[in-house]
Parts: sequence; structure tokens; C-alpha cells
Amino acid sequence: MPENIVSLNRKVKMGLIKQALGKKETIALVMQGKSMEPFLREGDYLFISKCRLQDYEFADIIAFETNATNMGLIVHRILNKREDYFFTKGDASLRRDPPVAFSKVLGKLITVNRNDKTLGVEKSKNYIMLLGSYLRVFWFYRQLNLFGRLRR
Repeated sequence: MPENIVSLNRKVKMGLIKQALGKKETIALVMQGKSMEPFLREGDYLFISKCRLQDYEFADIIAFETNATNMGLIVHRILNKREDYFFTKGDASLRRDPPVAFSKVLGKLITVNRNDKTLGVEKSKNYIMLLGSYLRVFWFYRQLNLFGRLRR
């Protein structure tokens, strides 16, 4: 390992992240994993900022604490908001995550940097909402059994 790289355990990493976000700062994390492809890719720089609870909404991408990974955090998209937790899911994942308590949320993705280019986060939200509307139309037609009738 190069001498200028410091290896930190998960507890120390989470402490530093929480401390930075507690000061209302924006932090940069490097994306690891493939659960948010195609929008987020390994090596992307993710800029996460703490927000008020009422500022989190459907299709926002959030970072939250977990015991499921070595780093101790996951970056996934909000599917639904309940009394005291979120339902989240990775864009490339087949299943949603267990409920995420509001107290475990570290912040919201505000900007992505890939190859020195800034990607718009709002564009990904529009894509998800458009996809959701297509799925609702498909579900409606399927309930009416129109697809079976159209094939004949």
C-alpha cells in the first residue's frame, strides 16, 4: 500500500463521514459496486449533502448506514417514505432493501462527477418517474387483458 494511503476501519470511516455532514458540509465519496448502474458507475465521485427530513422525496438517491457492507454505507434510491423510515433499492437490484430508519440516513446525492464531467441528478429522477408511469400503464393494460386480445 502506498505510504500516503491510510487504511481506516469502518467505525472510523463512518465517524468521519458523520462529523463532516454534521457540520453541514458536502462530502465526496467514490462509488463502489454495481447496484446503481447504469446511472452510477464504479469510480464516480458522489457528492453527498445532509438535508432536512422533509427535503427527501421519491427517487432521491441517499447514502445510509448499514452493517451489510465493509464500508458501512449504501447509496440507493428512495422508493417510498413512511412514518419513520424509507424503502430504498439499487437501480440494478431486483429486490428492495430492508426499511432504512431516518436516523441511519447520512445525506442525499446532489452531484455526480464522472471523468471530470458533472452529471445531473434530476435527470435520473425524471427517468425513474417516466419508467414508473410506463409500468403503471403496462399494469393497467395487463389488468384489462388487452395485450392478449391485441396479439390475435
